[in-house]
Amino acid sequence: MDYSFFVEKWKKEKCFKIESDKIKEKYYIYTEFPMANQYGFQNINLKGIVTSDIYSRFYRMNDKNVFFPLGFHTLSKSSFVETKKLSSYLNDDLANVMKDQLERLGIGINENKLIDLRHNEYLASLQQAFIDLYNKGYIEYKNRYVYYDKTNEKIYDNLTIKNKKLPVIDYRCFVLKINNLKDKIIDNINLIDTKEEIKEQLISYLGPKRIMEIDFLTSNASTIHLELRNPEYMAGISFIFINPEKTEITNYLDSAYYSDVFNYLDGDDRLFAFSGVYATNPLTGKDIPLFISTMYDEAFYIGNPSLDEEDMALALENSIETPIIIENGHLINSDFLDGLTFDEANDKIFEAFLDAEICKCHTIYTNDEINLSSIDNFGPLFPFLEDKDTKKIKSLEGHLPYAFSDKLRPTLVDNVDIVGDTMNGTINNLFTEGMIPILSILYDSIGSIVSIFSNEALDQYYDFGSIKYSIVSKNNLLETIFMPIVLSTIINNEIDGDPIRIEKIDIYSDLVDKNLELIKRSNNNLIDFDSLLNTYGPEALRYFLIKDSKLDEDLIVDEDKIKEISLKLNKLEKFLRKKGEGSSKMDYLVFNLIKDASRALNNKNINKYIDMIDEFIDTYFNDVEFSDKECLAFIKLISPILPFMAEDIYIERFNGKYSILNEAWPE
Repeated sequence: MDYSFFVEKWKKEKCFKIESDKIKEKYYIYTEFPMANQYGFQNINLKGIVTSDIYSRFYRMNDKNVFFPLGFHTLSKSSFVETKKLSSYLNDDLANVMKDQLERLGIGINENKLIDLRHNEYLASLQQAFIDLYNKGYIEYKNRYVYYDKTNEKIYDNLTIKNKKLPVIDYRCFVLKINNLKDKIIDNINLIDTKEEIKEQLISYLGPKRIMEIDFLTSNASTIHLELRNPEYMAGISFIFINPEKTEITNYLDSAYYSDVFNYLDGDDRLFAFSGVYATNPLTGKDIPLFISTMYDEAFYIGNPSLDEEDMALALENSIETPIIIENGHLINSDFLDGLTFDEANDKIFEAFLDAEICKCHTIYTNDEINLSSIDNFGPLFPFLEDKDTKKIKSLEGHLPYAFSDKLRPTLVDNVDIVGDTMNGTINNLFTEGMIPILSILYDSIGSIVSIFSNEALDQYYDFGSIKYSIVSKNNLLETIFMPIVLSTIINNEIDGDPIRIEKIDIYSDLVDKNLELIKRSNNNLIDFDSLLNTYGPEALRYFLIKDSKLDEDLIVDEDKIKEISLKLNKLEKFLRKKGEGSSKMDYLVFNLIKDASRALNNKNINKYIDMIDEFIDTYFNDVEFSDKECLAFIKLISPILPFMAEDIYIERFNGKYSILNEAWPE
């Protein structure tokens, strides 16, 4: 079969171009952009892309105006390392490898709207969005503490760090401020149709922390209402400071100590004064002395010497008891929490105190900023220059895109000479990937650089309404789902509306080999994808990717199974070419198959769709024949998963002048 013939046919008929039709519903399907290397696909994105393509074909045949943007990450450190060369032309080669493999798989490409994060138009749009957010105050340039991986030349913040044993450095970088948006972000996450564990994972990036609200009784019959982030450490509390500027202290004073406290408040050089009152620790029953002090800018400061060196020094200097509660990573001297790890103790103390009805709890979200800076050598550059002496930055707006020269030196594309020093680092993947679903709308609809907050952009957001369906890797939820939600929430916050959200999310899992090892270079088990395409054809690979495992299960790349599928599809093709009389029974069977398969696809149950087709082939295709009516309905039904075969039969058996993709879905 000449697969290229159909690829060119689809392009000629503009099957992959979103129409300007204002009546048809726009149906946005999103999956993450594939990262390229010189071999094309490996374990990255293939399962999600084929799944998205199947849904895109299905909804197009159901008269939806389908938008399925798909581009290439071709400017990344890994791309250059692949061949040990530093050449901008290499990235074009990589993009061409990916484009070729996508087309051979039957993935639609609109030649007039090629998206490549390295090339000027898209890079400029990305940088303009960065400037927009900076000008609106959502992005700030500041010094902050980050985790530094010297070996791999990377920096991380609380959202992305996995190894918290890395050293912490003070680094000047760009951050996205989300403190005032967290409630809206959580609301948008909870509106998504997806599994609860996915929602929990997305919300976890905000740093949820359960807070215990509990009253400590005092020796003078008062109470201190405290909110504890880590109640498992409660046994280590050895003193409490009460700030007279933040709360009424007379409730916590013994009359015998009035004079001493007021002398301290009138200018005594001491750091604190004893109140004469003790609070009872509700975990251990021990007394905790209360001191009056303005040392800390909060109503109640809880001193825990076992956790804090300053508290320990203060306690030792003033002969305050300093209970030790940590030994070899487990709690000691902590009543019923003894012997537990911190996580175990946290769960147990909440459970016990809530059951005893002596506390309440609520959740706070501790991550207020997201680091957008990278120290990688390659990637989309910051659209700013920095004065190293004054630390002031100057926007390059009007001179975008700011990119690499052929020698990989930072330069302005239009060669305008602007005074200033290039900034260290690039925009990290959280921003580049997070902006993709938003910028893709503008890039396709407007085709020029516009502000993400402009009226022109707003019209397009409202026109699309939402991302109807998104499927992404389970390992990339932060970049490909959480960040688009954050950035969309910011846009919605500015325009006082709700034009952008993600309606439904599915996740797909990894490709692994027969030894259940992830397919990646470090395991030395990369797929020769070109060889599989040449040997078995695209249909067998498409079928295998969907049939052999559920979306969220690891898929074992087994060439024997791909071969079996290829043989099955060859028999199917021969069957469909053979004309027959059909029967009322077969009419009925095909009708029910169409009804059930359509329901499965509309419910986003792609595994059920392919299983029903597979079972139908195995059950009925040995000794029956299709009438033309039955065959036409069936090839329409299989065209999303087997597009080349369906097109070929459509031309041969039905003299189809146009693509079957332009036909209506069978009823």
